Amino acid sequence: MTDHRPVWLLDVDGVINATRPGWGATPRKQRVWSKSSKCEFTRIQRIHRDGLAEIRWCTTWCCDAEVLENQWHLPEMGRSFVEPINGYAASVAKLAAARQVLADGCRLVWTDDAEVSQPGNDLHDELTAGGQALLIAPRESRGLQPDDLDRIETFLMESRGMNDIEKYAVKLVAEGAESVAEDDLDEDGEFENEDDWRTASDLGVKMARTIADNPEALLGWYRSIVSEASA
Repeated sequence: MTDHRPVWLLDVDGVINATRPGWGATPRKQRVWSKSSKCEFTRIQRIHRDGLAEIRWCTTWCCDAEVLENQWHLPEMGRSFVEPINGYAASVAKLAAARQVLADGCRLVWTDDAEVSQPGNDLHDELTAGGQALLIAPRESRGLQPDDLDRIETFLMESRGMNDIEKYAVKLVAEGAESVAEDDLDEDGEFENEDDWRTASDLGVKMARTIADNPEALLGWYRSIVSEASA
C-alpha cells in the first residue's frame, strides 16, 4: 500500500541549530550550537515515531545526517538527497524535494530559514495551493520555536480524522503523565520524604497506564467538562 503520510522536510542550520534559540534555557554547544531542549526534540521524535509524519532531512548536512541523529538522540530519518552539495545546487535540490512530496500525493511541511518563501511569493503560493503544504521560515539565529511546532502538529493532525486526533491526544497525555511521574518530580520540592515521593510517582505511572488502556473514559470525562463549560 502506498504511504501517503505527510512529509516534513527538515533543515538544520537556522532551524534546529541556532545560536540564540530563545526556548527558555541556555544553549549548549555540542559540535554545533543548539538549545538541545528535551521537550522540543522529544516532540520531533514523537511526530516521527508515532507516524504523524515522515521526517526527512533536507539540508546540506544530509550526507552526514547520522552525526546529527547521534548527537541529538533523534531516530534515523530519510534523506532528501545524499550527495555533498551547497549553495545554488542545494537550493535546487531542496525545492525539487518539496515539489516531489506534493507530486507523490503527500501533504508537505517544509522548515528552512533560507529557502522557504514568504506568503504572496509565487513559489509560496504554488506550494501551498489547496492547503496541502505548511511552510515555515524561522529566523536564522532563533530557529524553530515552540509555537512553530504547535502549528506543525496542528497541520499534521488535520490529515487525520477526528477519532485519530483524539487517540493521539490521549497518547500524549498518557506518555506525559508517565514521564512526569518517573522523571520530573522533585521530592525535595514537593514531599517531606522519599517514600511519599515514590508513592506519588507510582500512582502517576498507574494513572498514565490506565489512561492509555481506557482512552474512552478520559475522552468521556473531557467531553463532559467541555459541555458543562459551554452550557
